[in-house]
Amino acid sequence: MADSETLWFQSKLQRTAQAQAELAIEQTGRALPCQVTAVNGSLVTVSFQVNSGYTLPHLTMPCAYSQWARIPIQVNDPGIVISADTSLAGITQGLGVSNLSAEYGNLGSLVFIPVSSKSFPASPNANQTWINGPAGAILSDEAQTASVTVSANLVTIKAGGSTWTFAPGAFTMASGVVAETHLHSGVTGGPSDTGPPVP
Repeated sequence: MADSETLWFQSKLQRTAQAQAELAIEQTGRALPCQVTAVNGSLVTVSFQVNSGYTLPHLTMPCAYSQWARIPIQVNDPGIVISADTSLAGITQGLGVSNLSAEYGNLGSLVFIPVSSKSFPASPNANQTWINGPAGAILSDEAQTASVTVSANLVTIKAGGSTWTFAPGAFTMASGVVAETHLHSGVTGGPSDTGPPVP
């Protein structure tokens, strides 16, 4: 088969799969259960968790969260896709302003929304917000001039060029001084002050 015929055939298959996905989404109220198969920055690729007479393609789309609180979405996370009334490419990919009079098709207007599952671990306190991730969590300003990072057995606080770490059995202050084992310079008898701590 010639290259041009191969490309035409592949393009035809892709359009057919997209049309089937659009039809299924329309027939089910434009929201379908899905599961994440890949994560690429703020975009996810999902597989649809539905039985149908044909295979829906895996689709890539934006996630429903703000730039100010990034959820560490992982492969296999459950969710649903919903459809906006027009293309989201303008606000998610910087492709200009959407036009309500244009027909974009449903696939360009889909967004992933994570949903909870009974398989999730129990919260340590149902009356408190629990922020966690597979590798911990980070709290910082936008420029990351100050931050608090929580990871396995370690809390790191950074601010003003100084770093403090809390680890099992040790609190390390700025400049590498360990609270439990540090020494002071300039120690003399009487009521005088000591020198600064020594790492």
